[in-house]
Amino acid sequence: MSDHKHNSFPNFFILGAAKAGTTSLHGMLTQHPEIFMTRNKETQFFFNDNEYALGINHYLTTNFSGAWRYPVRGEASPSYFHAPERVAPRLLDSPGRDEMKFVVVLRDPVQRAWSHYLHRVRLCAEPCTFEDAIACEEKRLRNDPHLWVGYYRDGLYGKLLNEWFEYFPRDRFVIVRYESMVSEWQAMLNNIATHLGVSADYSWNKLEEKNVAGVPRSKWLMRFLADIPAPLKNAGKLFLGRDQIVHYRELVRRLNTKRSAKPALNPEVERMLRGRYEEDITTLERLLGADFSAWKL
Repeated sequence: MSDHKHNSFPNFFILGAAKAGTTSLHGMLTQHPEIFMTRNKETQFFFNDNEYALGINHYLTTNFSGAWRYPVRGEASPSYFHAPERVAPRLLDSPGRDEMKFVVVLRDPVQRAWSHYLHRVRLCAEPCTFEDAIACEEKRLRNDPHLWVGYYRDGLYGKLLNEWFEYFPRDRFVIVRYESMVSEWQAMLNNIATHLGVSADYSWNKLEEKNVAGVPRSKWLMRFLADIPAPLKNAGKLFLGRDQIVHYRELVRRLNTKRSAKPALNPEVERMLRGRYEEDITTLERLLGADFSAWKL
């Protein structure tokens, strides 16, 4: 591997849970002149077996061209956080393992699960009610582990962080609460900059919130984007490349989404979920030495 490519390897990863603000954080960190973030937020390289099989050189050429000029280089694929047993060994087998750091974004697990569900409803990819989706989640994931329906599972932060800490030391991680991205975003970004070893004396701009609540203008178009026919998808990759296909698909999805007020979660379902999460939140508190009682019953 050339020196430039070796020096282009990412030395930090955003490991936030899906629907916890990782897209907004990715955009905010892009502002810093010492930080390189991938153009397409989610490379999925260390999670997706097909991508990983293409090799490190392909990963760096596709996502980190010119990144060697920056002291800090990162990406944000939420799938990494949910699969430490697959992702962490691959990271440890990569050139940048000795200097890797992680930014973990945590959101109230019940609100995260509800937003995750509403996001899939907006994409016309979830036919079940929230209650039914939670009830049959384990069965659906057994039938298809790659199905993005881990509404409850993906909020088990205590379990997940405990597994990540088995691969990397605790001091490699900085923990960010989703709420601080709204109320204390300047201090949050400065804390992350300090953790990454770049100047915290930077005038950040707050970016518009990404992935806001909404409903599709055209359900047919949203379903089409969720399941593009293989011949058309392959032709698109041939002429535009995978990254451009992802970029334009997300652009069309945003244009096809009309903002609307976020529906309220059924209080009884909320209480049930908070009860189920309580043990894991206690594990999280023990691991981090922090108070997350606001997420409990």
